[in-house]
Amino acid sequence: MNAMKRRPKNDTFPVMLFSPTGRLISSNLTAQPLLHHWNCRKDQMPQPRDLTMKERVMETILRMQSSTIEIPFSGLKILFDVVPFPEAGYIGFYGFHVENLVPEHSIQKIPLQY
Repeated sequence: MNAMKRRPKNDTFPVMLFSPTGRLISSNLTAQPLLHHWNCRKDQMPQPRDLTMKERVMETILRMQSSTIEIPFSGLKILFDVVPFPEAGYIGFYGFHVENLVPEHSIQKIPLQY
């Protein structure tokens, strides 16, 4: 019988777990740049520089309802499924889609030289 493989902690999409009061419990490596931008470490609340985004993130956490949230970051739009697990004591933010906010036609393409 083959042993089941565990999912790596550095998934392609960011994952963050917050307490019901909004403090970061844990995250994967992919979420670290976003958390750094939010000045958020373990046991701290996210502090996005944009006050509207801060309100949206905290409202999403405190509401304790499943939803989807769009978070702009570094020229990207990241979509997160927000799933509360009150019996386990956390709200999960599970990234599932990343989209470039910069229009394709404005990106300068440099041909590769071999």
